Amino acid sequence: MTKPSPNWCAITPIEGEKFGGGRYIASLTARFKPDGVRSLLRRAEILFAETASQPILVLPVFQTAGASSLWDDPNPWYTAWAGLPRSDGLLPLVIPVGDLSDVAVIGAEQAVQGQAERLIEIGSKYDARNVMVVTATLRISPGNGALALETLSSVNHDGEARQTTIRRFDSVPGQSRDDLLAGAAAALSVEANESWKRDNLLDEGSASNMAVRVPLSGLDNWLDIRGKLRGIAVHERSGRRSSIDLHGRTSAVFYREPVTIPAGPCATRPRPAVRFAGSSLDNPVGQGPLSGGR
Repeated sequence: MTKPSPNWCAITPIEGEKFGGGRYIASLTARFKPDGVRSLLRRAEILFAETASQPILVLPVFQTAGASSLWDDPNPWYTAWAGLPRSDGLLPLVIPVGDLSDVAVIGAEQAVQGQAERLIEIGSKYDARNVMVVTATLRISPGNGALALETLSSVNHDGEARQTTIRRFDSVPGQSRDDLLAGAAAALSVEANESWKRDNLLDEGSASNMAVRVPLSGLDNWLDIRGKLRGIAVHERSGRRSSIDLHGRTSAVFYREPVTIPAGPCATRPRPAVRFAGSSLDNPVGQGPLSGGR
């Protein structure tokens, strides 16, 4: 085994040692140091992302035989999403509880139609400004009975549709409906996380500075915004710490030049600027409560 560098990895003492039958079993925990890992990736010229997204609420709508269901029981598409393991990635996906209070806010047809007020209300219930309506339509081949799942994912920010993705998943011989749905939900979850990472790749070569004025409503608001600024990943990478004075003046390091990705269908795409509290400073003038300039 290659000995890890102490600059980016620390090994805890060996625990749970067991001997017997010519075998040795033990637990070894490696803890990676953020600064060391960043330096390692930079030296290897590997682009990476570490900016976390706000939670995205997922509304799984299942369509079959001309009927749409969201909260109805059974909804195998909802069950597939609810059964996904909890992700510790940069894009937290939230599955609603589906209780009576959820039912009272939005129904399947309202979700499919993208009714802004309903989407905003259900999102605020789960502290999510982003709501992804994932509609799945199950089709059965009349010839051989093979199953096919067609999905349409629509991401809405503050009730406004921002991105729509269409996918198709075909079953393999012997695969059940529930297994097909579970696999599709897992694939869409991974794709959403990978898309977020591609959109937030950072490159020190494109660093810039920007002055920002943030309207403050009081001490609690000031402390909240200061904490969020200090948690922005790009400041940690650049070795800078954000600060905000009592007049709401602050500065931000951000990255806005296109970055070339070595492989994949999205070889070149613009990288958004610093994000916090669900806002983007890519075009600071008139973006929510923020204003400023380069």
